[in-house]
Amino acid sequence: MEAREVGVSTTSVMIPQDCFILAPGSVASVQGAINEVAVSKTRARSIRGSRITMSSSKLTIVGLCEDQSKVRITVRGGDHQKTLREVLPPLGLDLIDGTADGAELDIEVDLGINSVGAGQGLVQHLFIDGVEEHGGIVRARSVIGHHVASRLQTLIPVHAAVIEFGGHLVVLPGNSRSGKSSFCVAAHALGHTVVSDEYALVDPSNGLTSGWTRPVHVRGSGGTTGVDIARSISPREISLVAAVHYAESDPRMERISSGEVVTALLANTVCARLRPEDSFSAAVAVAKGATGIGGVRPDAPAAVEVMGRFLTQHILTRAEGSDTERPGPGSGSEI
Repeated sequence: MEAREVGVSTTSVMIPQDCFILAPGSVASVQGAINEVAVSKTRARSIRGSRITMSSSKLTIVGLCEDQSKVRITVRGGDHQKTLREVLPPLGLDLIDGTADGAELDIEVDLGINSVGAGQGLVQHLFIDGVEEHGGIVRARSVIGHHVASRLQTLIPVHAAVIEFGGHLVVLPGNSRSGKSSFCVAAHALGHTVVSDEYALVDPSNGLTSGWTRPVHVRGSGGTTGVDIARSISPREISLVAAVHYAESDPRMERISSGEVVTALLANTVCARLRPEDSFSAAVAVAKGATGIGGVRPDAPAAVEVMGRFLTQHILTRAEGSDTERPGPGSGSEI
């Protein structure tokens, strides 16, 4: 098969005519290489700034997680650059110059053109380790993110929404479909800084926390939409851990103990089995400095307002020295 040489960052690799294997480098360097390469002499070619749309074209990248395990991601058809931006994690995966032999995760997204009624539609086929699954790009993004996050070697990933309220960091631990994304959208609309709707990244040595920052994904009747409202922050202490869930009736949130904060964090720590000691240290470090609340929250906009008021009151009372004791188990006070 004829090959073309493509420059990626400061290295060059040999690329088969209708298959890209790009490494090492950032997403930006991958995008640049895609724009430079002729995919096929007769079927499609890429011009700077244009899209590759032929379903016969293929882009493969190989990445190395922090634990040195490999991930292979293949995109067929569609807009390669857009798909990569969707599925690649914000950190924890370095593109490498090498084969995908022994890859622990093998993801392939095939964006084929399919007739839909009288028009044309884009059909997303997803294969995870060779098995076809539903969910397309959204599912691929989640699976890759979870795999890479669980293999971080320094920071501890906790499945949670992370929002900054006037300089105070609030974390809402919870699994998928627990309302983290809708809470983030409501917080953004009320002027707060959204850091992540996926993972809080905790330093187990001191509890300082940042976020897994990339566009927030919001589910709607027309599917899932990415909303670019998340912003990176420097690591800082968590002020409030809100271990709450949404219900349509009888919302009631109350103070919880430090032990309950640790339990809530560990229940949503994705590497708890792989790194149990670091996971426990991270949860304890957070609980030492954070206030915890639990229970049932109202809808997202109302919950954001309640938590904002609570934070303001709590910070004021602590500053006045009247909030030095934490409630013990079963002695929560409603907020």
